[in-house]
Amino acid sequence: FAVLRDPVARLVSAYTFCQAWPYDQLCGSAHVVPAAMSLEDWAAHWGNYLFRQLLVPSLSAFRRLLAAEGVPAPDRPWYAFQKAALCKRTRTCQDLGKWLTLKRALRGLDRADSPAGREALQLVLASLTSSFAVVGIMERWDESMELFAEALGYAEFAASGKKKHATHGSERWKDRSRELRAQARNSSRILRHIAADVAIYERANMLFEEQLREHERIRLGLDHGGVPVVAGRRPQGSTHAHQSPSSRGT
Repeated sequence: FAVLRDPVARLVSAYTFCQAWPYDQLCGSAHVVPAAMSLEDWAAHWGNYLFRQLLVPSLSAFRRLLAAEGVPAPDRPWYAFQKAALCKRTRTCQDLGKWLTLKRALRGLDRADSPAGREALQLVLASLTSSFAVVGIMERWDESMELFAEALGYAEFAASGKKKHATHGSERWKDRSRELRAQARNSSRILRHIAADVAIYERANMLFEEQLREHERIRLGLDHGGVPVVAGRRPQGSTHAHQSPSSRGT
């Protein structure tokens, strides 16, 4: 399973968090001063965070792409690659944090504005369906939990996973965060820095809507043509093959 968050909201959340608590590894503060950065500067620093998370080096296609771009193809665990890929070439990686180490090691491969970056993005977009049984959306948490519960065959999971609306103190920046999100959405320069994340999130939302339609079809006991399945046989006059309410469509 995966749960994806709106990349603009995630960008702003990281920005406000790191301005308040800059020493978290999330911030990469050994090389930047978040409190002195504009949102556009932060977007350039942050980049396509989700894209990098989903670029799984164990995939053979991604390993070939890395090699073609001159980035050492890893034959080591993911966390070790993140550290070793940069530390072999420099002596300044101690305080980068894993994500910033990986960002620098990829040498722009995590951007959507180059041929190699676009090829890598297509690998990630394809992985949304090949690597995850269900893709959830954070902004639609309760519906996501229902889809997870169906996939697990554990109805109680949906209720236990309902969002408790914990804020962790973020309500202090609620108004400012709203303004910053609006600023980001209206800035082509900011959006360019997270373009791959936006593309992934848009594809995830399309998949999510497809999953919801399938979930509703199963809940109502309909076949793929929208015809009710009655007592284990096709309704009279239906040309659709029988499918039980509990089975998943392909």
